[in-house]
Amino acid sequence: MMSLTDALARVSLYPAKWLEQTAPPFAKKGRIQIGMDADIVVFDFATIKANAEYGTPYQAAEGIKAVIVGGVIVAKGGELIEGNKPGKHILSTAH
Repeated sequence: MMSLTDALARVSLYPAKWLEQTAPPFAKKGRIQIGMDADIVVFDFATIKANAEYGTPYQAAEGIKAVIVGGVIVAKGGELIEGNKPGKHILSTAH
């Protein structure tokens, strides 16, 4: 079993670093730090589980308590909060 720190880096910091190669705004993603975007997922480490599979990629994960984007709660208790969409699209600069 991996540590919580390693698990968090694998689902946040490492993907952000990889995506930064073609979309520079990802340099501000993947960690909570002054000057970063700090979108936050609050979860229960004991129950978190991905349900998405090949062929059914949009299945909701279990154990997610809340999702905060730009300081705005966009999901709570497994339900999206209608009308709360503070996020911005990040586009690649690669051609």
